[in-house]
Amino acid sequence: MPVRAASWSFTEDDFGAITRALEGFLTECNARCALLVDRTGQLVATVGERPSFDPTTFATLTAADFSANDQLAKLVGENDFSTLFHQGEKESMYLADVARRVILVVLFDTRTTLGLVRLKMRNMLTNAVTDKTFKAGDKFKEPDLEKVPASYLYSDSDGSYFLDQESFETLVLSQEKVGDALDMLLEGTIVQIEKFNGNPIGLELPMHVELTITYTEPAVRGDTSSGSVTKAARLETGAEIRVPLFVKEGEKIKITTETREFYGRV
Repeated sequence: MPVRAASWSFTEDDFGAITRALEGFLTECNARCALLVDRTGQLVATVGERPSFDPTTFATLTAADFSANDQLAKLVGENDFSTLFHQGEKESMYLADVARRVILVVLFDTRTTLGLVRLKMRNMLTNAVTDKTFKAGDKFKEPDLEKVPASYLYSDSDGSYFLDQESFETLVLSQEKVGDALDMLLEGTIVQIEKFNGNPIGLELPMHVELTITYTEPAVRGDTSSGSVTKAARLETGAEIRVPLFVKEGEKIKITTETREFYGRV
């Protein structure tokens, strides 16, 4: 005996096969309910938990949703959007067009993993970079992170020392955490110290610093014509950068800390 849905029909065996396929799909994805709706808005099949809404009305609205979706696709130059996803706080829906004949609707609740998010993460204590995968709905406790202004004091074999400008506490960072930032630091330079759970874990340099050139070769006539427009210069911190030919030894210059590039004369 054929079962009719809108303008097409199938046998009871076909209907049974469709129902079993939907039930298997529902079990695999741990969804609450699945419905099969034809493109004219007729309900073909439903499996899983009994819907709390009127399935017939839902089927009509589903077909209308996909019809509007087709028009949106054409407006942006696509033939169609084959899937839709509506996410709420407690209930979510996934809708997929199947062969331009029927629409598969899957209803999820909070029991179901809706998707996975893969992130590349850096450990702020060790600087180690790892890949982590989380559920799309996962929530995390906000870490106790803060930045405080501090002035650079000095460095020794145990690390670098900074004076917290708010608490006047001395903060210590290891050589590993400071890295090459010392190339840009003079006594008294104000930086931002990053803290985790109240402990210093890193620093953020200001956008620009002012340093004096302790050595650079004088510009030689013909350097510009040979294609050389910069020259090496040693700074009072011991770092070396490239500067324009017109810059002279003893001048104070401004440097962009992120790129270690000459920004201008002071």
